Amino acid sequence: MRSVAVDALHVLYNVHEGLDDEDEDIEMVSLSVIGAHLVDWTDPRKCYVPGNSMSIADEGSKKAINGDVHLDLASDILDRMNNATKEEKKILAPLLGKVHVSAASSEDKIRALYDEVCIAVEDKLVADATGRNALLKIHVSLGKI
Repeated sequence: MRSVAVDALHVLYNVHEGLDDEDEDIEMVSLSVIGAHLVDWTDPRKCYVPGNSMSIADEGSKKAINGDVHLDLASDILDRMNNATKEEKKILAPLLGKVHVSAASSEDKIRALYDEVCIAVEDKLVADATGRNALLKIHVSLGKI
């Protein structure tokens, strides 16, 4: 799912841009909602593991789950943002704030993503305030680990 999420969102962005004003009777779910669903569906804390009956009281063990999937998703989002239009960046950047960063993730992926995020912050990859805040949120989260 993670490997196609950003590409699927890009295709849907192109479809959304292709809709004419004449097609007012055709309504499309907002791309930010679709993106939020894709991030939620790839959240490693919500994956079903057969034979593992975690209750609500097991919140601590949920936080210790390997989050490499979301680190890879964040990396894919940043890669896409390097070649995206300003409008597409407005859709992609807030998704970075929804990504789960876990200390149980592999160190090399955390470091690699932290380096990518640092470059994005230094290069001011995102122009709007919402996107900058999401980028800074993941920057701080990765820096704490």
